[in-house]
Amino acid sequence: MCEGLIEQARRVTDQARRMELYQQADRLIVDKAVVLPLTYDRRHMMLKPWVKRYPISALQNWFWKDVVLEPH
Repeated sequence: MCEGLIEQARRVTDQARRMELYQQADRLIVDKAVVLPLTYDRRHMMLKPWVKRYPISALQNWFWKDVVLEPH
């Protein structure tokens, strides 16, 4: 179906109509796109009991200024 819209858009001389057809084709392609995560990352950490406020971030952005080391 997308191929038909794209082929039709190639032949249309009205630019507004052509863009409308391309947008419809684009919407169909995006809706039918398959997203399949191939891998995922997992990290294990061990922290000493005196390490406090250690930032945990899914993006792995650690801000060391926030970490507190208590006396032990």
